[in-house]
Amino acid sequence: MSVYFPYSENHLGKKYDEITIVMPPKEDVNEAVEIRLTKCGKEICEEKVLVNDKYAAEHPTHIVYVGGADVKKSHANKLKGARTNAINTVYVGALRCNYQYDAFVRFTGNGGCSEIKVFRGSGYLSYDPNGQISNISGDLISLYFSRGQINNCYPQTINAIWDLDWASDNMEQVFGIYEEDTRGEKTFTGSVSTTIKVGGQNQTASLGYSIKVQTQDEIIRNWKITRSSFYGANPNNQGHGVFIQVGNLIGGPWAAWDGQASGCNGANVSFILPTVTQ
Repeated sequence: MSVYFPYSENHLGKKYDEITIVMPPKEDVNEAVEIRLTKCGKEICEEKVLVNDKYAAEHPTHIVYVGGADVKKSHANKLKGARTNAINTVYVGALRCNYQYDAFVRFTGNGGCSEIKVFRGSGYLSYDPNGQISNISGDLISLYFSRGQINNCYPQTINAIWDLDWASDNMEQVFGIYEEDTRGEKTFTGSVSTTIKVGGQNQTASLGYSIKVQTQDEIIRNWKITRSSFYGANPNNQGHGVFIQVGNLIGGPWAAWDGQASGCNGANVSFILPTVTQ
């Protein structure tokens, strides 16, 4: 499943009393007639609306690329029963790379800039207690750093959604970073604790993860990120400063992790993870 939330910054701090679901057509378009879900008492009503940039800037809109029926059902269930709960969104706000992961000239055709990938792995509410997490959850976040940006330790601000709503009973997730190549393979491995479905009931379980990626380099970050520890630590200085604002996201403090957000000190890749509760 891949979900894009355009103009998400316009809706920070607002309650979700409606959600518009957009299923992209086969060809690129700038507007389309889609379905808006609204809460009507205990029921969910559907209304056809014309969705474009102006509409999305004023109404929360989710563009769904895979698994549309499941996403629609999920949003409807959230509107029915969970709108009194907070939505806890985690972003990859900014990321800095100060290491040339690709050669200046590479005969495999993958030289030049570095293609940094950030992903999330989660087994939340999965149905197989003996299963293993083998795929990423949500969007694969991509950043392309030129050689000049890397040499000057120049950060990129992207504010891409890492987790649209990190549920409190999803205790641990995988935060992974790697540099994508045209050949080679590495595997992110470990285990996380989360809530799964067994016989229709929720229970806590430990799930292993084995997520394969295409890279010739060593894995940059394989972080079993514990929700309670992260939310406790993220507002505090981790030795590289904190930020009240990242791009158009305001409401920190949010820590810079693994190194300076701008500057060459610290690990090869550093990042800021803004958290927004609404």
